[in-house]
Amino acid sequence: MPLLAMGAEYSAAPYFGDHCRLVANNVTEVKIQGAGHWIVQEKTDQVLKGLEDFFEK
Repeated sequence: MPLLAMGAEYSAAPYFGDHCRLVANNVTEVKIQGAGHWIVQEKTDQVLKGLEDFFEK
């Protein structure tokens, strides 16, 4: 099953993809540039693009 690992540049992104690969093998990483903890509020456009790209596959 595909898994989307979406994390903020200044929060979880540096390790989130590797962490998810401990339990999944079909992981797509999306790093939200310039965001901290609240990715949807801080970088809505990047989050929407990441979701659209993931679900279009």
